[in-house]
Amino acid sequence: MHTVSIIIVNYNQGSLTRECVESVLKHTRDDIKPEFILVDNSDREDVTPFIHDLPGLTLIKNDTNRGFAAANNQGLERAFGEFVLFLNNDTLFTEDTLGKIIDFQRGLKKPALIGCKLLNADGSHQESIFDFDSLNNELSTNFFLWQLFPRSPWFNRFHLNYTAPDTTQKVDVVKGCFIFGSLQDVRKLKGFDEDFFFYSEEYDLCYRFHLSGGETWYFPQTSIIHLGGASTNDIKLFSVKNMALSKLIFYKKHNTGLRRYAYYFLHYTGYAIRVPVYFIMGILTFSPNQFAKSKNYLISLFQYPGKSSRK
Repeated sequence: MHTVSIIIVNYNQGSLTRECVESVLKHTRDDIKPEFILVDNSDREDVTPFIHDLPGLTLIKNDTNRGFAAANNQGLERAFGEFVLFLNNDTLFTEDTLGKIIDFQRGLKKPALIGCKLLNADGSHQESIFDFDSLNNELSTNFFLWQLFPRSPWFNRFHLNYTAPDTTQKVDVVKGCFIFGSLQDVRKLKGFDEDFFFYSEEYDLCYRFHLSGGETWYFPQTSIIHLGGASTNDIKLFSVKNMALSKLIFYKKHNTGLRRYAYYFLHYTGYAIRVPVYFIMGILTFSPNQFAKSKNYLISLFQYPGKSSRK
């Protein structure tokens, strides 16, 4: 029996996926037997030449891009490990992260999902944990208050990232690029909700796990590099639209009545505010990326919350 099933979703990044798998193999101790399940959503690249000689790897090839949540669930159906790890292909192991996570998990008394510390390519700390949605958090996020008060638990859903980045603790949500847990526990949840095409699927998974009586843990005693998590000024229209759609799905699924519409209002208002804010920042900084962000948020307002955001 495999110790852990590692599920990786690939989308036109075969070289990056190979580097990810090789880093896991290089830094995992011998008594841990991983299996890799690669779900390929690519539409512009054949991943086979990149991974054909990698040991213990099963390839699932999709004809179309089924999205992140659905692809991970395909991998979950084929998993045979005691544990499962949902791992982004833009991550790199630098130490025996699997061994440390497994040892920690086996010492816990309740079912648990676990995330580790995430680092940028330069070794700096990356946001790794979040709070669940609340009206206060949505107000802070959509009106930039979290940037004014980065260490405030009242104004910032990200505050633990800055106040306790090296403390092992129970948290609400761990970032979706690395989510570890018992295969049995994750299957009880039926994996990810496939209504989430891209973004917010980890919020929903951790929230449903919390409702079922499970715990989500942040374990910073080991870390990995997450290449795609570094902050960037280049926010594509695809990302803007899918972030909006995923948040609306989450609000609708887990809230009712006036509370749900309060979330809708705060979110839409936040998108509207970003149009002039990024436009002014573009003028002040002479940054084409800021103008592009302003344009993309403006377009998204007129498409809000259309299903076309999946394309």
